[in-house]
Amino acid sequence: SEEPSRTQQECQALARMETTDRMGRLLRGFMPGDGTSRLRHDTRLRDEAVDLTLVPIWVFAVRYDEKKPPLRILVNGQTGKVFGKIPISWAKIALIAGALTALVALGWLLVEFL
Repeated sequence: SEEPSRTQQECQALARMETTDRMGRLLRGFMPGDGTSRLRHDTRLRDEAVDLTLVPIWVFAVRYDEKKPPLRILVNGQTGKVFGKIPISWAKIALIAGALTALVALGWLLVEFL
């Protein structure tokens, strides 16, 4: 397991800021009309608690190219959500899109002329 990367005070301040920001977004979305200007709100928090929680997480690193850094994939052990950047090959995507377009065109031609 790892040591916490933030202090308890930093976590509490971050949680307060995130909560206040979220309440502002919720209020803006609740207000009628296309938009709001100069909306002010006073969010008061009570029954606050900060507890250290250890979340199971799996880290997977794979090197797909010797010249590039390894690809890191993180999996949250509680929710199953996967995090990480995957490499995208636009050439391969274009090739697959072209092949699918050709298949659809061929199917259309066969239906039209048979």
